[in-house]
Amino acid sequence: MSSTPLKFPYLYQYGIYRPIINVELLYDGESVIFKGLIDSGAPDCLFPGWIATFLGHRLKRGKPKSVSVAGKKIKAYLHQTYLKIGKEQFRCDMYYSRDLDNWQFGLLGQLSFFSHFKVEFNYPSKSITLISIS
Repeated sequence: MSSTPLKFPYLYQYGIYRPIINVELLYDGESVIFKGLIDSGAPDCLFPGWIATFLGHRLKRGKPKSVSVAGKKIKAYLHQTYLKIGKEQFRCDMYYSRDLDNWQFGLLGQLSFFSHFKVEFNYPSKSITLISIS
């Protein structure tokens, strides 16, 4: 990984600015570009189940876990997936859930995302800076 900081603007969505960035999820020669909300309150990375299926994961063969999202318990399944942000790419423990198939973004959480970057939120300038720590 390089040490060049990656800077992204916040995305204006649903009446507020949010730290949402484009990410690429890769597995077994397939890839999907999708939006990810940088969520310091989320323990794990969590994306819609259709992405796992498209990438070639057999969704329900992953290790199941009950997770809370917006106060609701859902079942998610763990799969190893590569996550690419700019030129930075790393293997990530990613949870996928069919209960999120209508979501327009996934969650980038502490254990698999924040463990790779120093994350700087700058709401006044509406920007996020990611600095690789690997």
